[in-house]
Amino acid sequence: MGVFDETIVVIKDEEPVAVGTFARRAHLVNEDGTAFSGGSGASDVPDGSVTTSKIADGAVTSEKLAEGVIPEVPAAPTADTIEGATETGRSLMKAESAEAARTAIGAGTSSFGGSYNDLTDKPTIPEAYVLSAATAEALGGVKKAAAVADATDDAVGTLNALLASLRAAGMVEASA
Repeated sequence: MGVFDETIVVIKDEEPVAVGTFARRAHLVNEDGTAFSGGSGASDVPDGSVTTSKIADGAVTSEKLAEGVIPEVPAAPTADTIEGATETGRSLMKAESAEAARTAIGAGTSSFGGSYNDLTDKPTIPEAYVLSAATAEALGGVKKAAAVADATDDAVGTLNALLASLRAAGMVEASA
């Protein structure tokens, strides 16, 4: 079976001719003999006919669209292209695990079991402070004296009860 070369003249505004089943190579030219280019490129495309699936399938490509129809879309930012990111920040964004993230920020891992006694280089915590008792020579803590009834007819007895209460509380030294 051979291949036939023949010139087919494209005549615009004529009724279309059905294509037969016999395929052959052809050179298309316009009526004036210039190469046929497919027209001006302007045609009516039905609304909704260009779909994402047609673009995904390759039926509609950027080569088939007029220049500037699809704007240049910048590449998605990556950890390496984010302006102002530090090396630590880039490493953290690239981390694929919690361990890698800790390493990126210098945290490492911890073997701390939760007990204060497991820690090393702990500060020394002083013993609880004990307030010393007040003396005639030094300030200190004193106890609250016991209640003494108000003086009545027996003023000496009431005064002695007050002194005994103050001595018992450590506020007054014992009598000699």
